[in-house]
Amino acid sequence: MGTIADNAPERMRSHLEQRLQALSDEVRYYPTPIARCDEQLTALLETRADVARVLATPPEGDFVAEFARYAERWDDAEARRLLD
Repeated sequence: MGTIADNAPERMRSHLEQRLQALSDEVRYYPTPIARCDEQLTALLETRADVARVLATPPEGDFVAEFARYAERWDDAEARRLLD
């Protein structure tokens, strides 16, 4: 990982806010009926929860480190680009 630009955390937060909205829309319009064993919906819900958790990182927390963990776990190419 290179040097993080001064405005990178703001761009990271913006990316996550857009991602959270997109995930929420996917969940909202997910086709019904939903089977209990639906792995795709479970993955959507887990990803959305992770994004919300990172966005809720308190100011004294390490937002960039939380963002990097999110990017690695969910293989988010745009998030990884923001870390470079």
